[in-house]
Amino acid sequence: TSPHPSLPLALRADAGLAQLLRGTGEAGELAIQDLGSQGVAWMASSPAPLTPMRVLDTCCGLGGKSLHLAALLPAGAHFTCVEPQASKLAKLREAAARKRAEFETFHGSLQDFVVEHPHKTYSLVLVDAPCTGLGTLRRHPETRWRRKEADIQALVPVQSELLELAAARVQVGGALIYAVCTFTREEGPKQIEGFLERHPEFERVMPTGPLAQTDLLDEQGQLVSWPHRHDADAFFAARLRRTQ
Repeated sequence: TSPHPSLPLALRADAGLAQLLRGTGEAGELAIQDLGSQGVAWMASSPAPLTPMRVLDTCCGLGGKSLHLAALLPAGAHFTCVEPQASKLAKLREAAARKRAEFETFHGSLQDFVVEHPHKTYSLVLVDAPCTGLGTLRRHPETRWRRKEADIQALVPVQSELLELAAARVQVGGALIYAVCTFTREEGPKQIEGFLERHPEFERVMPTGPLAQTDLLDEQGQLVSWPHRHDADAFFAARLRRTQ
């Protein structure tokens, strides 16, 4: 591996996947994660969330972004990770045991979580939303033939609903991070534009720290990565702050 020029802690793999996996070590010093995905954790970590740092990952999957975020935040952050697939939560708990943050998991959907915990709020809420995944075309070119316009139209209301549920979990002064691995305007910028029209109590926040020194941000402070520009998957992410 060699240091990646864009973000601290990022390494460019000079070996094949099998060789790289052997080099991660039992302690889990390395994780395989695309540069665009890493940018989401940097966006979430700087400026730092309110203290006490209580993080809600609403669609955690294997928890890659939360695990990366735990390495960037000061010690003592508490993570609640929501995921409907038990097998993914099991792998997340195994990886989280090596981190300096406190992790708890919830087996179910975000809707289930809200029903059981209707009044809990957090200093940072991450929505890594289900999307068309078109941002991975350079690695999965077959996706071009598997996705249709109807897939976008089907996912947009799902993403909007997740944003609505997540927004209610953000405490005043806290941050809401929305991310998708795709380049469609409907799933990315238009989702944020529509959300801000419905929620004047939120505003965009320009990230600080290492991410702000890169060309991964647009003029509004939103993360926009491209394969041909950044040697990364196409990602979109925005950081919003609740003002009231």
